[in-house]
Amino acid sequence: DFSMYSIMERSNVAYRFQPAMANQVIFSRELHNDAWLSNLFSICLTHNMILDFRQKWIVQCKETGVKHVWISIDGSNNDNDCKNSELSAKGENKSGKNKNCVGYMYAVDANSGKPVTFSMYSGDTVDSKAFIEMCELLESNQMEIDGIILDRGFLTHAVLDFIKARGYRFVIMLKDDTFGHTQMVIDYGSQIY
Repeated sequence: DFSMYSIMERSNVAYRFQPAMANQVIFSRELHNDAWLSNLFSICLTHNMILDFRQKWIVQCKETGVKHVWISIDGSNNDNDCKNSELSAKGENKSGKNKNCVGYMYAVDANSGKPVTFSMYSGDTVDSKAFIEMCELLESNQMEIDGIILDRGFLTHAVLDFIKARGYRFVIMLKDDTFGHTQMVIDYGSQIY
C-alpha cells in the first residue's frame, strides 16, 4: 500500500499516506496512519527480514523463469530527512545541498522489467561497493547479468575493472569533463548532432 502511495503521489511522506489513500483500493484490511507506518518501518521490519525477503524473492523469480537481469542504477543518494535512520547519512547527494541521503539500486528481469532485487545502503557508502555486492548476490543465485546501466557516480576503476573482468555489457553516463566524454564529442559530435 505504501509503495502504491509513493508511486501515485511521488512522495514518501508518511503523514500524507492516510488522506491520499482514503479513496483507493488497498491490500491492507485497514488504512493505517503515519504512527503505525513509522512503527512498521522503524521497529517491526528488521534488516534480517529485508535480507530474507530479497533472497526468497530471487528464488521466486527463478522459479517463474527469470534467468537474465539488467542492473539499473540511477536516482541513488536522494535527500533524506529521517531523524533516526541507520541508512540516512552525509554523502554525495543529488541535490548538492549537503543533506543526509540514502542510496539505492535495483535489478530487473531483462525480458519483462519485473524487479528481481534491490539494495538500499547508507548515504555514506561508496556506490561501487554496493554495486559489486549486488552483482555478487545475483551471481551467487545463478542469475545471468545481461547488462548494466550506470549513472556517473559509478565511473570508478573498481566498477569498470569488475565489469570488464566479467565481460558484462554496460552503458555508463559520463561527466562532461572526462576524457571519454570529450573524445566521444570530438569523434561523433557532428554525427549525433
